[in-house]
Amino acid sequence: MACLTKILELCRDGGTALITIEGPIGMGKTRLLRESLRVASGLGLSVALTTLDKRRAARLSRARQVSMAGRPAVMAFDNAHHLGDEAVNALVSENANSHYGTPTAWILARRTRAGAPPLDNFISSPVALNWRIALGPLDVPASLAVCTDVLGAGPSPELTRVLLRAGGHPRRLHELVEGMREERSIAVVGHRAELVEDRVPRRLTQRVHRSLLGYSDAFRQMVRVAATLGREVSFGQVADMMQQPPLELLPVLDELVSAGVLVHQGDKLVFCDELLWRLISDWMPPTVQEALQRQAAAQHPLWHPADPPGPPPVDDRGEPDPPGFEIDPETFVGGLTEKQSSIIKLVCEGLTNQRIARQLRLSPHTVNYHLRKIFRVFGVNSRVELIREVQQRTGRADEVPEGERQT
Repeated sequence: MACLTKILELCRDGGTALITIEGPIGMGKTRLLRESLRVASGLGLSVALTTLDKRRAARLSRARQVSMAGRPAVMAFDNAHHLGDEAVNALVSENANSHYGTPTAWILARRTRAGAPPLDNFISSPVALNWRIALGPLDVPASLAVCTDVLGAGPSPELTRVLLRAGGHPRRLHELVEGMREERSIAVVGHRAELVEDRVPRRLTQRVHRSLLGYSDAFRQMVRVAATLGREVSFGQVADMMQQPPLELLPVLDELVSAGVLVHQGDKLVFCDELLWRLISDWMPPTVQEALQRQAAAQHPLWHPADPPGPPPVDDRGEPDPPGFEIDPETFVGGLTEKQSSIIKLVCEGLTNQRIARQLRLSPHTVNYHLRKIFRVFGVNSRVELIREVQQRTGRADEVPEGERQT
C-alpha cells in the first residue's frame, strides 16, 4: 500500500503509471484494487472503476470524459482477464490518449497469466511507471493472524495444524475459520481457540464445488483425475489416464495453473494446498474414485493411492483387512466416541496411522489428535501400552500385533 500510494502521488503530480495486480482466485486482487481507489480518492484524483461487463464501453467513454476534464485520473479494471480483443484495443487507445493529455494511472486486476493475448501487450506498455504486483499465499504468522482476527483468540497447536492445510490461501482460510466456528468445530476458551472436531465446513465445500462448476468440462475432468492420483502428480500419468496426447492437454494445464489449483514443482504438478486437494477429491463419489484408482493401478502397477484420500479399506497386499475384535465404548472410561473406538480397534489390529486414516477417511493429523486423547483416557504413552491395556480389558492379553512388538 505504501508503494501504491507513492505511485498515485506521482500521478497526482503529473506522472503516468500502469499497475497490474495479479494472482489466483481468492488472493485479494479486488480488495487491493478497491483499497487503491480509496487512496486515490483521498489524494484528489478522479476515479473510474469498471468490472468489464456489457456496460464497459459506456464506462470507458465516461472515464475518458473525466480524464479530458484536466483532473488527474485513475482508470481501474477488475477481472481484466475477461477482456476481449476489442476491449483491450479500447484500453490501448485510451492509454495512448493519456500520454498527450491528463496524467492517468491505470490499475488492472487479473488472474495470473490469464486474458486475451493483447492484454499482455498492454501490460507491457512503455509508460513511465509500470509496476506488477503478484499476490501469493499468506505466510504462517499472517495466516494465524487471520484466525485471531475472526475468532478474537489465538489458535491452539491442534487447530493451527488444521488451518495451515489451507496453504495460506486467504479466501479458503477465512471460509474455513468462519465455517468451523458456525458448525462449532472450534471452541473459544479464554484467549485460546481450541479444535473440537477436524471437519471441513459445509460452506467451504459448497463454495469450492460451485467454483469448479464454473470451469470447462476439460478443466473439471483433468482436476479430478489429478486429485485421484494424489497431491503430487506426473503430467504424463494424468495424460495417460485421460487417454490424450500431452500436447493437447497443455491449454487445460495452463488454465489449472492460472486458476491457482496446480503449481509446477520440479518434475511434478502439485495441488497448491492440502485443503483444496481434499475438497476436490471429496467432490467425487467413492465409486468414481475407486474406478479411477483401478484404472491408474492397471496403467501404472507401481502406483498406489495417496493417503488420504484413498481406496476402500484393504491392506498392502490388496486383501481385506484381517478380522479384529469389537470395541465396546462403554467398556472404557472417559466417554470414547465411536470414531475413537474405531481407531482403537484398528490400532489393535496392527494398522499404521496412515492406514487407519485411509480406512476411516480421515487425515493422519486427525488420527494423531484422537490417539493423544485416547492415550490420556487409558493413562498410557504408546501404542504398545494402549494395545496391552485394551487386551487386558477384553481378555486378550499378550496378543500384541507383530508390527508393534518392537515399537
